[in-house]
Amino acid sequence: MMKKYLQLVPIVILIIVTVLSMFIGRGTNQSEALTVEKTETENQIRQDYVDSDGRITFASDKGYASVLETKVSDQESVIQYLDENEAPVVLSGGYDIIHRTYTSTRKAETDTYFIGDTQVQRKQGYWQYHRIYGTEGKICEVQYLDQEGNLIKNKSGYARILRTYTKAGRIDIYQDEQGKPTAASIGQFGVRKEGDTTTYLDADGNPTDTTRGYAIVKKDGNKTLYYDKNGEPVTVGRGQYDVEKDEDGQSIYLDEEGVRMFRIDNFLHTHPFIVVLLGIAATVAAVMVRKKAWIIFLICILRRSPATGAFSSGRPV
Repeated sequence: MMKKYLQLVPIVILIIVTVLSMFIGRGTNQSEALTVEKTETENQIRQDYVDSDGRITFASDKGYASVLETKVSDQESVIQYLDENEAPVVLSGGYDIIHRTYTSTRKAETDTYFIGDTQVQRKQGYWQYHRIYGTEGKICEVQYLDQEGNLIKNKSGYARILRTYTKAGRIDIYQDEQGKPTAASIGQFGVRKEGDTTTYLDADGNPTDTTRGYAIVKKDGNKTLYYDKNGEPVTVGRGQYDVEKDEDGQSIYLDEEGVRMFRIDNFLHTHPFIVVLLGIAATVAAVMVRKKAWIIFLICILRRSPATGAFSSGRPV
């Protein structure tokens, strides 16, 4: 009898994980709902996210509650990221401190990343981020550097960005360590950003369809619209033409007519009690079937569960 009950342990754990994942992140504070309070002294600038009661609050989408910049000299400062309890917090990029240098005109120049006193590589694949400015004071080149200050490709596939500006926005062209054009992670050689529209470019600077099937992305309020290089609407990912965000930040897929598509993960997100009922049903089923059968059943639930990956509340681990 005891052995039979022990077999239920994985299912019970699954139910607990599923229930927790529905509520982790709910009630978390997005930066849009918070106010930024800035305090400045001669050698320090501090920005805090605060709630309506004036309490310092962790902004889940940003990954921190406060950012503290301490001036070391006219050309150098240290930037620290803190949680609501004043403890260092590691951001999703893999660091909690930036050592930043500045140009003679006090423009940000080079960022070097640390956890505590140890220099670290960002999760995007580089150690330093270097900006070069043009005659008008705008960034005209971005370089990704290794620990010794040499060019290195980031995980998107390029080591350098050459940037020019248009009346409506800017154009970024990607290059490798030798200064040759190179394709980024989804096949584009560059990108043009004008207002809420992003256009992916080929090696000649013309719109090009990426490996994801679209060339143009437009933001329209809470909606994201996708088009090919000829300006025709296209489906992406799971057959949707558009994506919009609901009040909880959940992605809602839209069809060609702009009507919400039914998706089981979206449905369960807004009806969490059904996930609990499914978990109870899984437990009952586990009691009634043989060991091998319920193990397979458990694997199927884990693969299909909308809770997979749901522990990302915005706070980096």
